Amino acid sequence: MMGMAAANAFLSIYCIRLLKQHRGQDVNFKASAIFTNNDSIVNGAIVVSGALVMWTKSNIPDLLLGTVVSFIAAKGGYEILSEAKEARPK
Repeated sequence: MMGMAAANAFLSIYCIRLLKQHRGQDVNFKASAIFTNNDSIVNGAIVVSGALVMWTKSNIPDLLLGTVVSFIAAKGGYEILSEAKEARPK
């Protein structure tokens, strides 16, 4: 699982680079960039928490990193909703 998460993190980072080249002002581009950024963070956290769980023989690192990642994802969701609200035609 850690290997697949690491591969997915690298692919997400590559996708972020591709998205940044286009720099679209469309809310869909921004949402895609936020989703992809969150995906790379989550997969990096999976790798780190997996290594820490194996090293410490405890599930505490997984719980802590999962909590931090959930706040990061919630912040990204709030950003997307704010962008969509601003882009809505009046």
